[in-house]
Amino acid sequence: MPGEFKNQEQPEETPKQTEPILETQELETQENKEEIYDTETLFDFLSQRYEVPNYDATKKQLLEYGMESKDIDAVLELMTCIIGIDANVENLKGIRLEFNAAKNTKLLAGYSPASENKEEKYVVYVDGSADEVIRRCGDGALTKQEVFLKTAVHEIRHRIQYTAGFKMFTDENVLGGDEELKKYADYVKTLQDKKIKFYKEKGETDKFIGDRINKFEFDSELIENFAIEQIRMGITLDDLIKLITLQPK
Repeated sequence: MPGEFKNQEQPEETPKQTEPILETQELETQENKEEIYDTETLFDFLSQRYEVPNYDATKKQLLEYGMESKDIDAVLELMTCIIGIDANVENLKGIRLEFNAAKNTKLLAGYSPASENKEEKYVVYVDGSADEVIRRCGDGALTKQEVFLKTAVHEIRHRIQYTAGFKMFTDENVLGGDEELKKYADYVKTLQDKKIKFYKEKGETDKFIGDRINKFEFDSELIENFAIEQIRMGITLDDLIKLITLQPK
């Protein structure tokens, strides 16, 4: 199956391309969605059941692009989580999966909706990804598996946000909802306020801040934080999908 890599010094530059495009619609869903998974068992299930198509060829090409093995292994594990969970969300069509070799992005993944001349896609950023995963683990607050799962949930939530008629959570409409969900809303709002202050102190532009702190990010960060706590306690795949597609009442 054909695919795509991008290699560029800055994200906005014209990328160099090679293979692969992956389509999640070709992946099988899990028949038994009632089995209860925790962080480790969910990650193991996704790793065993799903694999990035053309895995060996993909790894070889990324090595040829000068990417480090530890970074390649990290994004392949992340991509496996993304395609495995995405494949179990009903009514989602196939999507382009892209490996981006831009330098020093300090990003792990992203979702880009379809536009006039572009297909929708998930992107994983290869360079420095292993160190970025470790950074996000903090002082043991998260495991590497939890970083992968949180990131996957976050980006899949972004994809679902673009479903026709879909309603996102905001810091206003979550107030009348689930008490536990409100706790995470307060956490995300506080975190976003701290980020805004940090960016302003650095002299970043309003556009820069707006691209990173907005209603889409609030909704995705709310769901990813709520989801990882539910996974830690044990959750069925069916309930995880319900959580990822949850809308305000």
